[in-house]
Amino acid sequence: ERPLQDMYNCLHSFCLSLQLEVLHS
Repeated sequence: ERPLQDMYNCLHSFCLSLQLEVLHS
């Protein structure tokens, strides 16, 4: 189990969706 990597994955997908929002606005 790697909580840190899990958190990183979460953060990464969050950043990706944020980027998409910015690109589409």
